[in-house]
Amino acid sequence: NAMSQGIDLSIVAKDLMFKQSVLVKATDSFSKANKLGQGGFGDVYK
Repeated sequence: NAMSQGIDLSIVAKDLMFKQSVLVKATDSFSKANKLGQGGFGDVYK
Protein backbone atom coordinates (compact mmCIF):
# COMPACT_ATOMS: atom_id res chain seq x y z
CA ASN A 1 0.00 0.00 0.00
CA ALA A 2 0.99 3.64 -0.32
CA MET A 3 1.87 4.10 3.34
CA SER A 4 4.24 1.13 3.39
CA GLN A 5 5.94 2.53 0.28
CA GLY A 6 6.49 5.90 1.96
CA ILE A 7 4.15 7.81 -0.36
CA ASP A 8 2.79 11.02 1.18
CA LEU A 9 -0.92 10.79 0.34
CA SER A 10 -1.58 14.42 1.30
CA ILE A 11 0.59 15.48 -1.62
CA VAL A 12 -1.05 13.01 -4.00
CA ALA A 13 -4.58 14.02 -2.99
CA LYS A 14 -4.11 17.79 -3.06
CA ASP A 15 -4.10 17.90 -6.86
CA LEU A 16 -7.31 15.91 -7.36
CA MET A 17 -10.03 18.13 -8.81
CA PHE A 18 -13.34 17.05 -10.31
CA LYS A 19 -15.93 18.98 -12.29
CA GLN A 20 -19.29 19.39 -10.54
CA SER A 21 -20.99 17.52 -13.40
CA VAL A 22 -18.74 14.49 -12.84
CA LEU A 23 -19.51 14.44 -9.11
CA VAL A 24 -23.25 14.74 -9.73
CA LYS A 25 -23.14 11.82 -12.15
CA ALA A 26 -20.90 9.67 -9.93
CA THR A 27 -23.08 10.17 -6.84
CA ASP A 28 -26.45 10.00 -8.65
CA SER A 29 -27.08 13.68 -7.83
CA PHE A 30 -25.71 13.24 -4.30
CA SER A 31 -28.35 10.63 -3.53
CA LYS A 32 -28.83 9.75 0.14
CA ALA A 33 -28.63 6.09 -0.94
CA ASN A 34 -24.99 6.67 -1.96
CA LYS A 35 -23.97 8.60 1.16
CA LEU A 36 -21.51 6.67 3.32
CA GLY A 37 -21.14 9.21 6.11
CA GLN A 38 -19.55 12.53 7.00
CA GLY A 39 -15.88 13.40 7.07
CA GLY A 40 -13.89 16.40 8.21
CA PHE A 41 -14.56 18.20 4.92
CA GLY A 42 -18.18 17.21 4.36
CA ASP A 43 -20.30 14.32 3.18
CA VAL A 44 -18.69 11.13 1.84
CA TYR A 45 -20.29 9.27 -1.05
CA LYS A 46 -19.59 5.92 -2.68
